[in-house]
Amino acid sequence: AGFAADSPQLVWLAPLPPAIWPDGRTGAADYMNLFSPAAPWTSSSARVQVFKIYAIFFSNLPGALTDSQWRQVFGDLDRRGIALALEWGPLSNTTCGQGVEGFTGTNALATAQKIKSLGGTLRYLAMDEPFYHANIYNGPNACRWTPQEIAANAVQNIAQIKSVFPNVLVGDIEPAPPP
Repeated sequence: AGFAADSPQLVWLAPLPPAIWPDGRTGAADYMNLFSPAAPWTSSSARVQVFKIYAIFFSNLPGALTDSQWRQVFGDLDRRGIALALEWGPLSNTTCGQGVEGFTGTNALATAQKIKSLGGTLRYLAMDEPFYHANIYNGPNACRWTPQEIAANAVQNIAQIKSVFPNVLVGDIEPAPPP
């Protein structure tokens, strides 16, 4: 796959698909207009190497895309030669982390299998702020884990995704400076 190797920099696009987030935000109503051969972004799409989706959209949010729509998204990205990325919280809650951002790791295998069953090929995994939310965050259900505890927890869930997509590249997103 020549997605990233052919370009010195990667251009990522990450629009929000239609759905109602738990905080009331909504995604782009015209999201599906991107995924047809006649879509009006032919010139722009030629400059995008990675398209990022969010794991939360596989958790039955109201108004979320259907399986048929995800098949269309994944098929069109593949047709355009655009790699697929997933933003996902890699940590599993144990005695802490319940309801805290970054703690959706228990759904790792199911999410990866769902993407694959719908025709997606996951190339990148963007971890959603595991260090901040497991170490620095001090609100309800805070864990205050060490970096070693965070890594040990995350690696187990990353392994589940790698069992479905063995060549996925893993990176981290962290707030800088922390809020």
